[in-house]
Amino acid sequence: MKSQWAIWRELFSHEECDSIIERVYQNELEDGTVGNEVLSTRKVDPSYRKSKIQWMGRDQFENVFDKLWKYTIDVNQEFFQTHIDFLESMQFAEYDESYDGMFNEHQDVIWKTDNNRHRKLTCIIHLTDPSEFEGCELNMRCESQDFPNHVKTKGTVVWFPALATHWVTPITKGRRNSVVCWFEGPQWR
Repeated sequence: MKSQWAIWRELFSHEECDSIIERVYQNELEDGTVGNEVLSTRKVDPSYRKSKIQWMGRDQFENVFDKLWKYTIDVNQEFFQTHIDFLESMQFAEYDESYDGMFNEHQDVIWKTDNNRHRKLTCIIHLTDPSEFEGCELNMRCESQDFPNHVKTKGTVVWFPALATHWVTPITKGRRNSVVCWFEGPQWR
């Protein structure tokens, strides 16, 4: 692994970001959960995560899936060199000041699965212009240098290993929207 993260500034245009937001908000959002569905531990826990989400299927967001795959192949080859071969779904996430949106420290790997696969890379698309919110910064524990949490330009994409401990600080003003997805591969060895 050459880096603990990779960032592509403004990979998605403002119009693409606005289109994602518009399509997602045509349906009702649900509370974000934590835990493992296979172990029946998935639950809403507002002391750990306060966000609203919607699962994004390939049928409605094929353009986003295709674009992410195209660029993730190159980013993975250059920075992470891990075996990825599947992107099941994406998750739209909303953090709003009305409910003090945040997400405490966590990793995205789900160790116990029913398909012998693991999440390998986490990918986040910043959909909201930073002038529209305060707080709500993505942070990650890093060995070599501080994570550049100031990089949150609308349309910017961040990739990092799903094993990395990361969190989102509480939002103090406005609303922040993002898309999160996990590229999977065979189980870690």
